[in-house]
Amino acid sequence: MTKCTTPAEVVPAAIVEEAWQQVGASFERFCLTAGIATLAGMMEADATRLCGVRYGRDDGKDGHRWGRTKGQLGFHGGKVALERPRVRARDGGELPLPSWEAAIAEDWLGKWALNLMLINVSTRKFGRAVRLPEGDVPAQDGAGLSKSAASRRFVALSAERMKEWMGSDLSQLDLLVIQIDGIHIEEDLMLLGAVGVDGAGGKHPLGVIEGATENATVAQALLDNLIERGLDPKVCRLFIIDGAKALRQAWELDDAEKAERLIRNLARRLEQQAPGVAASILEGLDEILTVIRLGLPAELRRSLACTNIIENMMGTVRRVCRNVKHWQDASMALRWTSAAMLEAAKGFRRLKAYKQLSALRTALAAHQAKYAADRAVEPTAKAA
Repeated sequence: MTKCTTPAEVVPAAIVEEAWQQVGASFERFCLTAGIATLAGMMEADATRLCGVRYGRDDGKDGHRWGRTKGQLGFHGGKVALERPRVRARDGGELPLPSWEAAIAEDWLGKWALNLMLINVSTRKFGRAVRLPEGDVPAQDGAGLSKSAASRRFVALSAERMKEWMGSDLSQLDLLVIQIDGIHIEEDLMLLGAVGVDGAGGKHPLGVIEGATENATVAQALLDNLIERGLDPKVCRLFIIDGAKALRQAWELDDAEKAERLIRNLARRLEQQAPGVAASILEGLDEILTVIRLGLPAELRRSLACTNIIENMMGTVRRVCRNVKHWQDASMALRWTSAAMLEAAKGFRRLKAYKQLSALRTALAAHQAKYAADRAVEPTAKAA
């Protein structure tokens, strides 16, 4: 039998050289060929470490060669076929090749699908987005570029990332501010999301939960989730929810008493036309004036007296989800919204007034101390 005398490590270099000669005709083909050649060399090196040199007799090695097999690897959002050596252990069973395991563990197919969906490329156009129709690496049958294949990969990766995100530890985040707002997906489906601001001005998407309306029960469920993940409920923080734009003038005032008079006047004007709105304003008067009563600097107060941070994030959610024509269930809405919130986080910038956050920390500590003192006085007053 004729033996192959060409060293295995020479083959990849020869393939790359041949590909480079054709680079003028197809740079894409060159990149693919060079990449496959490099991976082939790495897998051959793995096989040599496990079995020794080809046709050698290294009895001390862990395994022996067991022919070759075909496999598929992600490339440009799809799959390309290549061969790899097989190695069998001395006591039976196949030994994995570290380079091959690392290559397939990257999950480039799922990442391509997730990224393209987040930038509003529909699944019908997925193949065209990752492979040129006239290119030298066309999409063959089974390349994983079909609408259904792209959708399956998006579902799998978005579900995995949502589970990881919604289970992440929050105990190490120095959160001073938490904003909460809702987004309506369908008439009977609303999602409530939360974003936090830490002591350095950094912004963090914290979580999302489904509900029928923005009621206290849904908000409490969201807060329970945050607490279970390490948010300390004993620490005083500033919570911000969406409010009426008509209250903006009051929030601009430095004097809490003047702001209160302005809001009460607004409520009186609304008593005839919208009594329910007037009642809601008066009921939440203390909460409305919280930022003013903390005595924060004007720039920081302007940043915190609105929900711009979470509203901007919800804008990203709406953009990402606009291609969805039919929501199958709440879990689908949660997957898409979670992916969009994490996408929005990539563009987060530090709070403009971050240098003044130390004033908020001091004010929150003073507020918490006053609350604790008032609670301590209550039993004595009742006893008297």
